[in-house]
Amino acid sequence: MSVNGIGVGFPAWREMGKAQRNGSGTGFAGRMADADMVREGLGKNFIDSKAGERFSAYDAYSIMGSMGSRFHTNYLKAETKQPVEKVGSERYLIEPSDEISGYWRIYDKKLDKSFEFDPNNTSVQTDGNSGKNYIVATDPRGGLMDVVPAGSELMETLAQFLNVDNADSIPTSSLNEKYTIEVNAFTGIECLKIKGNEGGGSWLMVSDEQQMGKLRELADMYKEKYPNLIKSESVAMGFAQAEVAGQAVRTEDGIMMITCNGMNYMDNANPSRSWAVMYPIGATHMYMEIMNAMAEGYIEAKDIKEYSKWEKYFEERGLEFERILSDEELEQADKQESESKTDIIVKPDGSRVLVMTMSIGGMETTMSLEISKPTEVPNENSEHDTDNNMPSDDPGMDTVSDEMSNISTEA
Repeated sequence: MSVNGIGVGFPAWREMGKAQRNGSGTGFAGRMADADMVREGLGKNFIDSKAGERFSAYDAYSIMGSMGSRFHTNYLKAETKQPVEKVGSERYLIEPSDEISGYWRIYDKKLDKSFEFDPNNTSVQTDGNSGKNYIVATDPRGGLMDVVPAGSELMETLAQFLNVDNADSIPTSSLNEKYTIEVNAFTGIECLKIKGNEGGGSWLMVSDEQQMGKLRELADMYKEKYPNLIKSESVAMGFAQAEVAGQAVRTEDGIMMITCNGMNYMDNANPSRSWAVMYPIGATHMYMEIMNAMAEGYIEAKDIKEYSKWEKYFEERGLEFERILSDEELEQADKQESESKTDIIVKPDGSRVLVMTMSIGGMETTMSLEISKPTEVPNENSEHDTDNNMPSDDPGMDTVSDEMSNISTEA
């Protein structure tokens, strides 16, 4: 059965965000989680993303929906000539959903997973390259919602449920030309992606217990190699799913995540080396730009963690992106902006000047303000008055000048 909707911001992002907030403190995944949250509902994953008005649920869903194709499809509902009733085989149970009116439910007993779908928008599609069948559920506009592999046992059970002669009697369509199916080398799990939006949607199709076992093995690898980033089984499994979906890359020191609206490097040993960038809404080409950079050797394996390398790559290709500051960087920026000191300098002529030194973004700016006019008798012994608390009854305060001058700016 499928691991629903992996890629369009899957639930592990929320766990990753918690892990970073409780561990490294960089907060990148927390903010990325805000941009890629998923609501579980109707037996499938719906996008509920938010990134400070940048990337809404409607934006993401519209991108996915626009990838659908309006080609002719034989929907399963049209094949039923009479009311359907529950049927079962050794592995599968198919029945009308008891949660959503009009939906059907396929339950995989071995994997203990359910697939609920609207038969009015679900069809059996055949991959011409492998000859394999897949049950594909879409929304009314044709946008992909979910998919499960349909082997011989499931097809025969479905034929019984539809009350047709046999599996060959179930009309099928060719696999949507916008879909591509890849097989992960380590786990053997099939992954369906949408061409042109590979970073926006990936569906993992776990077909047996052996594949699930390999997925757990991969999750254990993440947990052992990156103990400072991964504190729970659910986070480890989320990263494993992301790698199979082509959206997580392991490095010697950390993990790179690549999603539909940003990329995030998380360093296991040194949180200060973590970084993240986001790209514009609808920049569906960015995923392949990033993957090609690594595949073609422009970004070598040892340099995946280096933000400067990616910054150069993006700029050379004219790709739009935005650096997301870490919690530490934001705190440092706030601290720098708030750092200031004031001194009162008494000049030889008796006049007094308030000198303010402010540190902003690493730049030191000094400004002066005359607060009293020269006295009749010059002050021969000028001194540097460091008292910042001037008496309120000082007559010089009545002659404060409105003039302000920028004396110096130093790096």
